[in-house]
Amino acid sequence: MALLFSSKNNPAFLILFFLSSLLFLTTQQCNHHHFSALLHLKHRFNFIDDYTLSTLPSWNSNNTDCCSWERITCDGPTGHVISLDLSELCISGRIDFESLFHLRSLQRLNLAYNEFDPSPFPYGFDQLTSLTHLNLSHLSFYGQIPLEISRLTTLVSLDLSKNYYYNGSGYQYLKLENPSIGAVVQNLSNLSELYLDWVHILLQGQTLDLPLPTLRKLSLIDCLPSGSIYSSLSQLHFLSELNLSYNNLSSAVPSFPESLRKLILQDCSIYSSLSQLHFLSELDVSRNNLSSAVPSFPVSLRKLILQDYNNLSVQYGSGNSTFVSIPQFQSLLLRSCNISTLPNFLRNQEQLRRLDLSNNKISGEIPKWIWEGIVPSPHLLVSDFSVLDISSNKLEGSLPIPPPFIFFFSIPPCLGEIGHSLIVLNLQGNAFNGTLLQTFKEGCNIETLDLSGNQLEGQVPRSLVNCKMLEVLNLANNQIHDTFPFWSEALSQLRVFILRSNQFHGTIGHLLTNQAFPLLQIFDLSFNSFEGNLPSNMFKSWTAMMEDDKSQSLVLGKMIYGRSSIYYQNKVSVASKGLMMEVVKILTAFTVVDLSGNKFYGHIPESIGDLKSLLVLNMSNNDLTGGIPISLQNLRDLESLDLSHNKLSEEIPWQLTELTFLAVLNLSQNFLIGKIPQSRQFLTFNNESFKGNLGLCGPPLSNKCEDAKSAPSPTLSTLQFERKYDWELMWLGFGVGYGVGVGMLFWTLALWRKGRREFYIFVDGMLSLIFPSMVFSK
Repeated sequence: MALLFSSKNNPAFLILFFLSSLLFLTTQQCNHHHFSALLHLKHRFNFIDDYTLSTLPSWNSNNTDCCSWERITCDGPTGHVISLDLSELCISGRIDFESLFHLRSLQRLNLAYNEFDPSPFPYGFDQLTSLTHLNLSHLSFYGQIPLEISRLTTLVSLDLSKNYYYNGSGYQYLKLENPSIGAVVQNLSNLSELYLDWVHILLQGQTLDLPLPTLRKLSLIDCLPSGSIYSSLSQLHFLSELNLSYNNLSSAVPSFPESLRKLILQDCSIYSSLSQLHFLSELDVSRNNLSSAVPSFPVSLRKLILQDYNNLSVQYGSGNSTFVSIPQFQSLLLRSCNISTLPNFLRNQEQLRRLDLSNNKISGEIPKWIWEGIVPSPHLLVSDFSVLDISSNKLEGSLPIPPPFIFFFSIPPCLGEIGHSLIVLNLQGNAFNGTLLQTFKEGCNIETLDLSGNQLEGQVPRSLVNCKMLEVLNLANNQIHDTFPFWSEALSQLRVFILRSNQFHGTIGHLLTNQAFPLLQIFDLSFNSFEGNLPSNMFKSWTAMMEDDKSQSLVLGKMIYGRSSIYYQNKVSVASKGLMMEVVKILTAFTVVDLSGNKFYGHIPESIGDLKSLLVLNMSNNDLTGGIPISLQNLRDLESLDLSHNKLSEEIPWQLTELTFLAVLNLSQNFLIGKIPQSRQFLTFNNESFKGNLGLCGPPLSNKCEDAKSAPSPTLSTLQFERKYDWELMWLGFGVGYGVGVGMLFWTLALWRKGRREFYIFVDGMLSLIFPSMVFSK
């Protein structure tokens, strides 16, 4: 055994020793100067704890090998730091540029998406002469970009986009004025990607001078002065992607290099034909107020986006025309274009994977040719179709079910069987009637099914259990007559489950497993006829709502890959803080439980207090009894709590004052008694939060607790009688007051012209305050 490990008698040992020594020599630990510079850099950082993905715990003096730290990459032979990525860490405070510029070997630097203190664009980047990739986007730099950037001759990618600072009187942006854009980029002959969105560019002689022979991607969103698209762009012979959105170009589209494949011209006031761009594969001309017939497009197009504020008539012929001049699209997005009829040219589309015709004015039934097709096209919805969104139109009739002979063309006899590639089906907000789709075969890959806002009847198809990847199921605002679908427990990926405003009935009862809906974040059964006790075990398996950490909250959407990448973003309507609102970006941290408007009775389960990340809880308009569970104090993120119009009794737990994020509280119309808690958030609520509880006392109610103590506590039957009597008086007073008030307002506005105009302006102003995302004209 001793001979086996002897270096004199075993050449294998010598070889192993040599290789180990070589590995040690070629993999050095972090350079000492770089180690010190990075520690100094972190020392100036402040992390926004609620949002940061990491506080860089590995960056500490006890671990001297900074090459092992997160967000760091080193060069093996030298131990020099060559890559530093601090993006999206929500770092605030000042950047220690002196320490940063000690990292002279840096090749890649990314500081994007942080909250650093606003400052003029820093000097000193020319010390990092090895930089190939520099990303300083989405920060708070402003002022002139210095000429020294032109000395970074090894740069391949430069991103200075979307920097701005609000100084109290206006916004300040980065500028390329003196020196000009041409002077700053003149030596960057290796530059392949340039992003200057929101940088204010001053042109000399209306000439966009970009001496960048290898440039492939260029983005100049909202940064050019008004005028034409500058012909110098045609000299960029390798340019493949160009984004000039939100520039007031007011021009015909000039010639571009034939290398161009992707062109984005959102909100650019263009007006000419685009057919001469025969080399394009992707084109976005949304928000250009295009009207009449759709302009001619290059036949090479595979993705066309014409969304928002366009007013189109998209017929392209009629009958059985072959449509030889229409591109074969893979993605076609025509949302909000005032389209009134289903585009006829869709007959010829054999490669379509995503179709968005939402929020238009398309009426009538879906024509049979959508499903049956015509020669030579067997059908529109090809086997790898992924996204169909025809929501918010005026479509009607029963949900189309193609005839059985479609099997000959590989299309099964129902929408639920359109290949295994269909991921999103959105028919929301139309007038479809009839029964729900009944057949979803094994291997179904649908992740979003939104049939809300129609007139669908029948039962929820049990075959949906085959759609194992289903994340969003929205059946709200239909006429579905069914009991609670217990089989849905098997949908382990379900995050959004909405059955609001239907004719569901019966009890929920105890769920069949203890692992039902582990990822659930929106659960809405409101305005149905469910009854019975709320099962305590129902809430115990909703583990996604039990997590406190929201720092890694993501938008609930999906990237769909294939011949062209597609991102689909889910949206739903929910009741929050007393108002119905459309949630366009559903964060995985957005959590709602709404059981209002049913016939549930019994006590509120204590287990609901385990849902620590819950934001909105609504159990109003039921027959719930007993006290308010003390366990609700655990819902520390709760912003809206509505338990109104029940039969809850006992005192309000003082522990609810620990809910410091609570913005809306409604405990009205119950049988609660005792003193209203007087601390923290409870001091912000008005009389409306507690009215109709005759046994409550203390602010904000006028009923003083001293008076309440001297009198016997009212019985439950007495409270019920008095509440009924109060409601009758209220409706009588409301009817009289409403009639008098409307009459006075009508005659005042009819006879007083100036007052009428001032009233309209006042109403518009109030609506703008209540709904800031909407625009009200004056």
